[in-house]
Amino acid sequence: MAALVDQIAERLLDQLTPEAGSPWMVPEEAARYLGWPRKRLYNLVSTREIPHRKQGNRLLFNRRELDRWLDRFYQGPMDFGP
Repeated sequence: MAALVDQIAERLLDQLTPEAGSPWMVPEEAARYLGWPRKRLYNLVSTREIPHRKQGNRLLFNRRELDRWLDRFYQGPMDFGP
């Protein structure tokens, strides 16, 4: 039941955020979203450390997947974490 509630909440959040269009981002958008240089993003892709999709030469990143991936590296107080 909790998983279903989480899925519904994620979909609602996608609809309410300013970037309510597609959750998919090209490398330039993903790097800007993360506040990183593109080179760092490409390095993480080449080592398969960051979630991404590749179709032919096209590289795509999903906003929610990036957020969940970043949550794995949280190091603050437990009452504030993901």
